[in-house]
Amino acid sequence: MMLKYKRSLLFCALLPMMVAPAMGAGYQFSRFNYSNLYNKDDKVTLAYSWFNYDVEGQAPNGQKTGNLADDTHYIQGGVNYHFTDNFSGNIQYYRAHNINTEHTQGVYEGSGAFVRSRVLAFTGKYQFNPYFSAFLGPTINDTEIQADFDGALTRNRGNLNLDLGQDYALGYTAGASFHYPDIALRATLGYQSEIKHDFDDIQETGSLTRGATLTSQGEIVLPQSVTFDFQTGIAPKTLLTFNAFWTNWKAHTIDSQVLGQVVGFKNNTMNYSLGVAYQFTPQFVGLTELLYGEGAGEKGVVNPLAPANGSKGVKVAGRYKFDDFAVFMQARYTMINDGTDRPTQSTYEGNSVVILSAGVEYLF
Repeated sequence: MMLKYKRSLLFCALLPMMVAPAMGAGYQFSRFNYSNLYNKDDKVTLAYSWFNYDVEGQAPNGQKTGNLADDTHYIQGGVNYHFTDNFSGNIQYYRAHNINTEHTQGVYEGSGAFVRSRVLAFTGKYQFNPYFSAFLGPTINDTEIQADFDGALTRNRGNLNLDLGQDYALGYTAGASFHYPDIALRATLGYQSEIKHDFDDIQETGSLTRGATLTSQGEIVLPQSVTFDFQTGIAPKTLLTFNAFWTNWKAHTIDSQVLGQVVGFKNNTMNYSLGVAYQFTPQFVGLTELLYGEGAGEKGVVNPLAPANGSKGVKVAGRYKFDDFAVFMQARYTMINDGTDRPTQSTYEGNSVVILSAGVEYLF
């Protein structure tokens, strides 16, 4: 006799938990949550997260960078609504890419980078039968990019500010899922398109331009991604989760008229997570996950403006439901891979990120 697991006991518990590479590769930050499409409840979710970075390097002459990554305070949200028994709509707001670094001392003093890409995703899902569903929808992407180059990054020839400004662009999300309800199994394959931003007023200023403001236009491509998201019941009240996430970082470059290519990646990347969720009571569910992220650059080499090239971490989370509300919390510790930069052979060792999140859901 086949043992059946009630999907409703565990399924919704995982949905509000934020997916966040957090300096694993490039400037990945948070991601579209495919599990949210399959929530059985009509609900509104709001979450707050605090990212505490401990990221610094040291030059061969002993000069230290200090903690060069600013803490990030982040709010995300979502809505899920069932129009019919088979069709539901989902809205998610999240920050796909984020970095905010500044060298306040050391060989790169005056250098820094700011990248922020916010996404509003509208997705419709149709459940064809108990075993198959598909989803599709547009995304609105708002991206800002700015960087300062000084010190050893310009071979001490002067400084340069590169400001691409802000641009909005459209993309889309698409995918399908196979379900086997008897054991709470769901296997989802999802795709997010690349985002082509046309920045029409790129400005470069500083001593390297001899007081002039150089203007140009350029296209920046934020990378496409493919996600495999899997869950299955393995025992009563117990769910196994797995996620694999591929990103096409090789397609992403940023160029300067003065310095040439200032951003480029050698590799595409994979990020993985493996977790177990357990329902302790009818109201409370806990989740533990192990996380691994590949680096987009050459192995052991980091960019001094974004000194992360792969990571490992662990996450614990819990959700408690009462009446028409639920609250959830998450704690995550990420160890950033050690590396050495090219300009000065500065080393970055023992760096990490602590992430604390809390949120609330209203079920209606």
